[in-house]
Amino acid sequence: MLEIDNFEPAEVTYVKTFEFILTQMTRCYYKMLEKYPEIENHEEVIRNRLWKDFLNSNEIKAELALKFYFFIAEGMEVGDDYKEKGWTDIKVILYPDALEDTNAYFVIECKRLDGNATLNKKYVENGIQRFSTIQYPSYFGLSGMIGFVIRTIDIDSNCNDINKIMPLYPETACLQPLTKYPFIQSEILTFDSSYLSQHKDKNNNPIDLYHLMWDFSSHIKT
Repeated sequence: MLEIDNFEPAEVTYVKTFEFILTQMTRCYYKMLEKYPEIENHEEVIRNRLWKDFLNSNEIKAELALKFYFFIAEGMEVGDDYKEKGWTDIKVILYPDALEDTNAYFVIECKRLDGNATLNKKYVENGIQRFSTIQYPSYFGLSGMIGFVIRTIDIDSNCNDINKIMPLYPETACLQPLTKYPFIQSEILTFDSSYLSQHKDKNNNPIDLYHLMWDFSSHIKT
């Protein structure tokens, strides 16, 4: 778990900022369930619905106090060799921080999950590992993943299955596996399917990686 008492004040601010963003995004998830009777079983389409109708909506951003955060879907990351390192699912640019530093943004990766090993491995190899290998940046030492749960499963049990797979990918440099971390607890919203894992990137910098498991299983088109 994050030991906030050991953080410097600026670091605590970014932790709170990121948790606020993830909380409001989870409110968007519940709005998605209300808005869409059916949702396509397609990672990019689910993400694009989230972005187009909610994270990029002036009305929703005003309602959820997100007007100082700019959400970019499918943002490109470029390496020192000027080649594309990858495309982040959601990039969250912070204002006014980005006026001083163009690297001041959070990255959130999205992956489908159905309880089977194939997608669990993709969650680790094409998700978690992209942060530890710095394919995707963790500028503040904070990044996030959203699991789009597309089948009725025991989410806690599946997170344990992901933890069992993690040692097969040593580049994840896991210091703490996915651990229950219910930080979204308020009168407005309570969400229990949230987790935290801790890693080191290849430069030995620590990363706190948040995991939100959004259950779309009852809305997925068959």
